[in-house]
Amino acid sequence: MELLNDLNDSQREAVINFEGPSLILSGAGSGKTRVLTYRIAYMIHNGIKPWNILALTFTNKAAKEMVGRIEGLIGFQAKNIWAGTFHSIFARILRIEGQKLGFDRNYNIYDTGDSKSLLKSIMDQEDDPTIKKLKPDAVRWEISMAKNRLISPLEYEKNILGLFSQNVSHLYTIYQERLMQSNAMDFDDLISHPVRLFENFPEVLSFYRKKFSYILVDEYQDTNFSQYRLINLIGKEHRNVAVIGDDDQSIYSFRGADITNILNFERDYPETKIYRLEQNYRSTKTILKAAGDVVKNNFLRRDKDIWTENDAGEKITLLVGANEREEAANVLSLINKSLTEKNCKLNHIAVLYRTNAQSRVLEEALRTGGLPYRVIGGLKFYERKEIKDILAYLKILLNPRDTQSFKRIVNFPPRRIGKASVEAIERYSAENNLPILNACENPGEIDGLTLRAHHPVKKFYIDIRDISMTLSEISLVELTDKLIDKFGLIDVYKEENTPESKSRIDNIDELLNGIKEFVALRDDNSPAAFLEEVSLITDIDRSDESSDAVTLMTVHSAKGLEFPTVFITGLEDGLFPIVMPNEGSEEKRIEEERRLFYVALTRAKVKLYLSHALERRRFSYDNAFTTISRFIGEISDDLFEKFISPSCSEYYEETGYLHKKIENKLHSSVNKEKIKDISSKRNSNMTAISVGATVRHNVFGVGMVIDASGDGEGRKLTIKFNKAVGIRKLVECFAGLDVL
Repeated sequence: MELLNDLNDSQREAVINFEGPSLILSGAGSGKTRVLTYRIAYMIHNGIKPWNILALTFTNKAAKEMVGRIEGLIGFQAKNIWAGTFHSIFARILRIEGQKLGFDRNYNIYDTGDSKSLLKSIMDQEDDPTIKKLKPDAVRWEISMAKNRLISPLEYEKNILGLFSQNVSHLYTIYQERLMQSNAMDFDDLISHPVRLFENFPEVLSFYRKKFSYILVDEYQDTNFSQYRLINLIGKEHRNVAVIGDDDQSIYSFRGADITNILNFERDYPETKIYRLEQNYRSTKTILKAAGDVVKNNFLRRDKDIWTENDAGEKITLLVGANEREEAANVLSLINKSLTEKNCKLNHIAVLYRTNAQSRVLEEALRTGGLPYRVIGGLKFYERKEIKDILAYLKILLNPRDTQSFKRIVNFPPRRIGKASVEAIERYSAENNLPILNACENPGEIDGLTLRAHHPVKKFYIDIRDISMTLSEISLVELTDKLIDKFGLIDVYKEENTPESKSRIDNIDELLNGIKEFVALRDDNSPAAFLEEVSLITDIDRSDESSDAVTLMTVHSAKGLEFPTVFITGLEDGLFPIVMPNEGSEEKRIEEERRLFYVALTRAKVKLYLSHALERRRFSYDNAFTTISRFIGEISDDLFEKFISPSCSEYYEETGYLHKKIENKLHSSVNKEKIKDISSKRNSNMTAISVGATVRHNVFGVGMVIDASGDGEGRKLTIKFNKAVGIRKLVECFAGLDVL
């Protein structure tokens, strides 16, 4: 095929050898998507039927891009490939096979908010005070981790270790029962239920093994145990399993991702052929060198020699601000400079941070500066109240057993059905094994239902029933319009007539536009197909990259994206890397944080800014002194230039804020002689602190000196502080230590 001429030698090898297991190690910016799409196109060109190919990704955006590229290469046959996210593909299979597990085709998918709401409802009904003290988010996370490890409620109960897990076990059992009663699944069920399906029904597994005789998995380093199990169940027999990814970009362990899946792929498939994509097409030599300097410090990785033919490009600018507000001002100043001096466009610029909370000050600076921006990772469009209300009406039409959707809308807009009445309906539904909507057909039979609620409950049932009878006769657009009109879902906001209510009306209009677009583009444009798609969509999928605005997002959200200019902010130990207690060994946590920093660095194509503040307010405390991120110290000195805010330059130079390696990179405007004077004065007045001494630091607290190296102003102490702080290396003459 002529398309092979578009590939370099390594890419071509990975494309043409499609029989048997393959591990394609793809460094950042090395053309991973190109290899994946060309491999599939080449397979089809060589006689593999499109419907025998299963291609799994982690985002809808990646799946659409992949199918679009394949269609550009081979035409309409691309439509017959089973390509999509893990969740969308197996949700589709569960629509077909779910009856074997007790679900019908119209099951609903609960998002994180729905799951949390259901759990909270269950916990509120419990009498045990220890359960009432639990946080629903913590319980939901524990259940999610159990499902990712394919631990059922029964298996979880067998391994109770304490009061918390005992309470979780109790709630997990009830939670799964309620999901089943509501004909609903949460996100984790979309992976764990297919495993159950294949393990308990061999004939179903046999069918899909024959159907999917070739499997390709994108971003394999991000798979968890249940996803790993699914791939092996289907692929272990024919062994045509190709996985592509980069262990240096494994950053989702908090979701259950297991880096050993990619590191140990040959364990399951000893005959694996390994292909390394090491040529980077995205970044400058300077950016790539910095990324390599950092990630090579990780132990848990496969060696790769990432290189590029791109120019060296500009040096990395290290921004120094007095506090987070000055950090934001620095970012704004340099964005404006890029716009005027470098002809840069706003949508070519991304500002990255480790936690969502950091965006507030940055947003304020951009607003004050009059620059438009978009935030990725805030409140998602389909999680807004007015949107979820309309979706709940659609869900209850298709699935009258959906208790959570029923409870959300039965009294919205207000129709005099109070909380006690809703509880009475829910109780009657459970006692009589009735779908909760059907329980409303005869309100007079429901004990505890107030008399004034009888009419509105009956009317709600009749209105829903009447619309449901037209489902097969009208389009999704007409159905949604009918729901909005029948139940006054826009009128309620018109009556409020506030800026917020007007914004809600605009959002409903945008939803209707999205539905029209969905109907126009999809062959299956049924209400069920639409609800499934929006349940699995992410804010990245909805982002408009063409809009002329600066992009703000966490580093996790930036995975898979690239920008000509990137700012990485908040580079201080404790923030980036952020190390939380009870997250496994410190070494493993730091390695994942380092991989996250590597991902951040490699989002930049042309220009990279690294920013930190001397002080930062965190967790509502007063400003506290910070320590520059250890990751900056891992980057070669000659890759940096400096941008130091005038307000903090004197403090910066006098305190020796950065460790010695970084001090040598100070901007020429900093008076290095002054630092030497301060250093010599301090050295002349102090006695060297010996190894074994107990010392106090004004930020890190009390610690023990476990090592010392160098002498004079260059003498460094290695100090072991408490578990939260860990081991720090400090320049003795600048550390301000008190010997205890």
